[in-house]
Amino acid sequence: AFAVRDGDGPVVGTVGTVRDVGERRRHADAIRERDALLAETERLVGLGSWERDLATGRVRWSDGLHRVLGLADGSAEHLAGEYLEFILPEDRAIVAAAVARTLETGEPFHVQLRARRRDGTPLVLECRGERV
Repeated sequence: AFAVRDGDGPVVGTVGTVRDVGERRRHADAIRERDALLAETERLVGLGSWERDLATGRVRWSDGLHRVLGLADGSAEHLAGEYLEFILPEDRAIVAAAVARTLETGEPFHVQLRARRRDGTPLVLECRGERV
């Protein structure tokens, strides 16, 4: 909003705009609810999720994935290949090939990998991913 003046004189009116942001707010609320439900489901089931933005290279790990790998909840941002440090060296090529194939063909992947939590506890991970 701003004032409308009579030349350099007194204010003779105001002009403003109003925008309905209800739809945007409902959308943001729905996203927050969905994220909370996903986080609770991951906690109850003992799974985690991740996403990678191919344009920016940014990778986000859920709190559930942090728990699976024995990490404290914290920064969701990670480097694209950082997960490989948890995968046993002899299984790294399996996941790298599966991800590359998915990126190239668009077909989802489903692999089992041997891994270790941060504290060294062995894991067998069932990993699924798709390009969206």
